[in-house]
Amino acid sequence: MKKRSMALLIALLAVAAMAFFAVSCGGDDGGDDGDGGDEAKVFKIGYSADLSGGYSSYDVPIRDGAQYAIDKINEAGGIAGMKLEMIVKDNKNDKALAVQTTQELIDEGIQYLIGTTSDHVVACNRLAQDNEIPSDTGDGTAPNLVDDVGEWCFQYIMQDNLQGAAMAEYCYGELGYRTAYLLKSPDVPYSNNLPLYFKDVFEKLGGEVVGISDYKLEAGDFSAQVTKIANASPKPDMIYTPMFMPDTPVFLKQLKAAGVDIPVVTSDGNDTPDILSAGPKALDGMILTTFAFPEPGTSLYDFYQQYEQDKGSPPETVIVANGYDIILILQAALEQTGGKGGQALRDALAELSGVKIATTDNYVMDADSRRAEREVALLKMDGDLFTFVQQLPFPQYVPAPL
Repeated sequence: MKKRSMALLIALLAVAAMAFFAVSCGGDDGGDDGDGGDEAKVFKIGYSADLSGGYSSYDVPIRDGAQYAIDKINEAGGIAGMKLEMIVKDNKNDKALAVQTTQELIDEGIQYLIGTTSDHVVACNRLAQDNEIPSDTGDGTAPNLVDDVGEWCFQYIMQDNLQGAAMAEYCYGELGYRTAYLLKSPDVPYSNNLPLYFKDVFEKLGGEVVGISDYKLEAGDFSAQVTKIANASPKPDMIYTPMFMPDTPVFLKQLKAAGVDIPVVTSDGNDTPDILSAGPKALDGMILTTFAFPEPGTSLYDFYQQYEQDKGSPPETVIVANGYDIILILQAALEQTGGKGGQALRDALAELSGVKIATTDNYVMDADSRRAEREVALLKMDGDLFTFVQQLPFPQYVPAPL
């Protein structure tokens, strides 16, 4: 009897200890239940970014801006009792590695995915889509991206059909250009479709495209394209191209060396300090569309001032502000859901409006298209200085996404 009683007591104590252990440990897994419920202490954000390849000029500042926002939010106490954590992995602009690192992030319990600017974004974000994890297009402006991924993906920045249309109207109406030469690359939607959006609007206004040349991304030599432009007849009033890093400096230098003085018109991919390697003579007079500019009196100006105060120097590019805005948008949605992720977060992201972020005082998401309603800023290069021209009016006609 005594032995049996002692054995029973030991068994009961063991069961009680296991129960206490289970209760005390519950909820310490960072809310990895997929919905960011009340037990969540950390909300995990994943970013498979190109930190060392051809798109690092864009993904690195997105990372830096996002981390800056996360640090500020955490210092202020977090969101709904949670701290934010961003897990970043370098995909090196390699598709297999991008997919692998995204799956690793999902396995580590992320509840939100920031999209890489590289053309592997769709493959990565579809993994998030399959796991009902909201995502965004990062610094990617191609309007087809959200449709290619699915209903869990959002685009917070301006789209290519918008910036192409706005620039076409400005070139035709304000600058009086009537003929254009287009330079595009079929390698990715951004460099292939943006010239087509421009062409659509420019020709509708009465303009004429007198030539189109294709190029390869990171070709390192654009002398063949420069020769075709130099020999174009009639001579075009302008060259329109969404060429971006690292190609644009090479192209501009070769254009200048060939004595071609046709104005170059381009897009947001060149709103980066890396463009300055082209030199002031090759850059002077180039105009480009971009997300926003830190003019005094704007929210972006205030962001630049605060960033410089905290970091010791201002952001090198507005793309840092885009990364910061991603987190502010996520914060606004999480505050609406009380910290819940999953379906609740997706729905909140779709319905957001009136949110003040770094690049606009009134961020509005279109719930049907999952693309934000954004303005387009116009910049001009004065030598190697970026100068603000104006905010472009919303185009009368915006082509449908290709």
